[in-house]
Amino acid sequence: MLKNRQENMEPSYSRVEAYCPNKCTNRYGDLLKTFVTTAHVAQEWIVNAHGHWEETKDDCSDVTHGPDIGNDWTCTKCGETAKFRGSTTSHRKILTD
Repeated sequence: MLKNRQENMEPSYSRVEAYCPNKCTNRYGDLLKTFVTTAHVAQEWIVNAHGHWEETKDDCSDVTHGPDIGNDWTCTKCGETAKFRGSTTSHRKILTD
């Protein structure tokens, strides 16, 4: 299932790029290109006869919705909200299909 998980998380809408407006860099002086955002994942649970959670079987069995440019993206270094450049559509296009 790991392969499926990674395929769902890989952005296919590559004409859009997030960037930090503060131009944060890594320790080598390169522009930092990592951000914190939301993805929706599914878990397998063990439940009782009433459907109440008892135990989680795994951290993530599937990615149901990958990162979306409509979500908040924050720079991993300074916490500033990311900006986007490149082609976008008038509606909020999900980065993964």
